[in-house]
Amino acid sequence: METTMTSTRHMPNISLLWPPESLSSPWKTYYIDEQTFDNLELSYIISDLALKPQYRAGVERIIRNVPVDPKVIIYRQEIFEDLHQSPELVAVIEELIPVFDIFLQYRKSKRDENSQIFELAARLSELEGYIFCIRKFHEAFGKITRDFKSEGIKAFKAAIEQTTDDEMYQNLVEELPGLLTDIRGIHSVSIGVNLSSDLIPVEATLLSVNKTRYRGPSSMIKQIFKNNVHDDEGIAKLHSSPVRELYTHSAKFTLDPGIYGYAVNPILVPLFRDLSELIAKTSKPIIKELKKYISIKTHVFSGLKDDFIFYLGALKMTERIKSAGLPMCKPLIHPSEERRCDIKESFNINLALHLLHTRDMGNPGEVVVKNDVHLGPGGRIIILTGPNRGGKTTYTQGIGLAQILAQGGLYVPGSEAQISPADGVFSHFPIEEKIDKGTGRLGDEARRLYEILSLVTGNSLLLLNESFSSTSAGESFFIARDIVRILRSVGARVVFATHLHELGFAVDEINSSIDGTSKVMSMISLVDEKDKNKNEVIRTFRIVPGKPDGQSYALEIATKYGIGFDQLKKLFSQRGIL
Repeated sequence: METTMTSTRHMPNISLLWPPESLSSPWKTYYIDEQTFDNLELSYIISDLALKPQYRAGVERIIRNVPVDPKVIIYRQEIFEDLHQSPELVAVIEELIPVFDIFLQYRKSKRDENSQIFELAARLSELEGYIFCIRKFHEAFGKITRDFKSEGIKAFKAAIEQTTDDEMYQNLVEELPGLLTDIRGIHSVSIGVNLSSDLIPVEATLLSVNKTRYRGPSSMIKQIFKNNVHDDEGIAKLHSSPVRELYTHSAKFTLDPGIYGYAVNPILVPLFRDLSELIAKTSKPIIKELKKYISIKTHVFSGLKDDFIFYLGALKMTERIKSAGLPMCKPLIHPSEERRCDIKESFNINLALHLLHTRDMGNPGEVVVKNDVHLGPGGRIIILTGPNRGGKTTYTQGIGLAQILAQGGLYVPGSEAQISPADGVFSHFPIEEKIDKGTGRLGDEARRLYEILSLVTGNSLLLLNESFSSTSAGESFFIARDIVRILRSVGARVVFATHLHELGFAVDEINSSIDGTSKVMSMISLVDEKDKNKNEVIRTFRIVPGKPDGQSYALEIATKYGIGFDQLKKLFSQRGIL
């Protein structure tokens, strides 16, 4: 009589990104649009977080789907902190990520191969990997004496312990080695072939299932005279399914079919397909045994793969930046309605990563300039003016990146931070004119801004960089002033980096002309002037409160590249034109 085992404790579905209740009712999120993704150069951070190129898509999916609820953000923060303080657990996760990939590959092979024997082999290997993962995590948790604080890691640990104590799991651990030996011990089959009177193969039958492999002939002469012939040597060429090959500019490599599979599915070869069906019949006892474990699901690990990669990448990125002498901190998450983003000693994380990768400007900790960020009751709209290449775009982009990292549950660049979740981060940066539309650059900018403002609420963060610079200064000022006035009324957080110094001078008039909870303030990119004519200045890249000085320092740039008035006059005089 066939016996079955029941168990009430199976490895449950667990997410390390979303609290348990989100599995039935998803939390509110917003998706980062293409323009903002490009303007903030988020691909740079994603590439750094994705431990390998093949993991990039999973990390990007996590980064672009930004949670809004503080509970989700704090859930992730606590998991990040637990992992940061548990190097033993992190080491095991790094070791097991390739195993999670194997689970996915087996499930794919199960869909692709219409063969019971292939499904059997895949399932056995899947269960072998499952036991391996359970054991490794159980050992890691056993070595950690500290108490975990995060709900996610505690739930994961409890699930591992419950699975380890489960009767069905324990029986699987005991029986699986024997089942693997039975199925993996099959290395060849002997076939009897009947021939017609014309020596044409007409019938075949399976003679035996063997534990050794056959080989092609070592010597045709030896085969003919039957000298020292081994039982596993054939008398003709050994035929096999085509293997995969890798071609480079200089060579051709044959890939191991045990790892990369065959170029042609063996099941598509008629002889091999028939043999597979014959072997499947010999595997029925194993299949019968496996039915007892049909309720064991391994997808929990493959489902956690992207979560683990996200946290591991963030841990490595954080430690690498801190080791370069730059501060990274866990932000204190405030309610959304407070609409604040306060960061002490903040910097653009993309700039830091670039310097870490290139090292072309020395140690990032000594090169990167840190600035404070204050968006809150004292002022939620910044009008940022200053010279070209003075750090305005870098500062603006850095705030957006910090906001997204904070809502992702990760550390942010800075020594202290207090941040409220935004229900959307939007950006409006200069774009190239699209000739095919016939609207001109200003028209394209206006359409893009309209699309953004159709989505913006009082809890949004809007980053404007040189918006409306494609039209005259006078027209730009009136458009920009009206945009700022309505955003003050709405209550959104805004950083507007611009050459419109008049807009910086108009902050008092804007604040007094319309009611709103987003106070407008003026900030400048500070320079150190070296002479009265301002032909030579030193950009400090410091962003501080202050009124615009009315200078874009374009003359300094022109002089640097030799196109100042006096320089050009000399050039044309030397050419005899003047």
